[in-house]
Amino acid sequence: MISFIFKNKQFVKIVIIALLPCLNALFWLFFISNGWLAMYSMHFICMFFIPTFFYGLQYLTSNLSDAREYGKNFDILKCICVCIFTSFFGTTCLFLVSELSKIIPTFDLLNIEEIKNGLLKEGIIKDPTNKIGFSTWFSSIYFSIVNPIIEELFWRSFVYKELIISLGVRNETNPQSRFNINEIGAHYSDFLIARDHSSNLFESYDVESGQIGYKVNTELASIICSVLYSLYHFFVLIRFSSIHCSILSTISLAIIGRALLYVNRKFHTIYSVYIHIGMDISIVIFLLLSLK
Repeated sequence: MISFIFKNKQFVKIVIIALLPCLNALFWLFFISNGWLAMYSMHFICMFFIPTFFYGLQYLTSNLSDAREYGKNFDILKCICVCIFTSFFGTTCLFLVSELSKIIPTFDLLNIEEIKNGLLKEGIIKDPTNKIGFSTWFSSIYFSIVNPIIEELFWRSFVYKELIISLGVRNETNPQSRFNINEIGAHYSDFLIARDHSSNLFESYDVESGQIGYKVNTELASIICSVLYSLYHFFVLIRFSSIHCSILSTISLAIIGRALLYVNRKFHTIYSVYIHIGMDISIVIFLLLSLK
């Protein structure tokens, strides 16, 4: 099993690309100390230019297709409702943890002073005693709205899709959709349609030549995708919080990433975008209120 995975060049390639955000965070945060450049470079270098270089137009057309699908299915009312609920829940949880950290010294997970110092060191805020500048407001809005869309396109769409292709079912055709699984890479939008009608087919048949069944591969891809998604956050969080907070947050993000992937597969990608926007807004609200 393990030897099969690491001999799989397609699998190794997508894992290496998914690890690039970790290296990006290490470089910009630990050597340059610039939090905003860490975010922008991750989006444009790790999640755009490098995947485009290795996957060519297929990467761009797949993302454009997914983005168009987001636009067609975007519902402003649902987005607002989901974002309000998620951001309220997330902000409440963050403040509860922060208050517990004050009351119980041994439970020191969210230390506001430590976070302030980290934000100052990384250039995310200029001076906590001064008013928040335009660049901070702009980057906060960008982080809350653009970041979730880019991350969902990269992690829950591109990375997960490539993991499925490298580990998934081969040479099986879904008679209901007339779609061949080997063509996923070139026709991902068709794969989304096929996916909704294919669970029984894939679970009923094993793959030839000793390959793992579709259900096992899907779960394996989900776990790997969620772990890789949470991993780069560790190198970000460790610059702003304690090691205990960073580890627990990374584990929590792996679980959240798995939940977002479930929402993506069970319902629609646009709902995972709504939830992600709400979560990022809760972080911004918490920081803005805490740093006053």
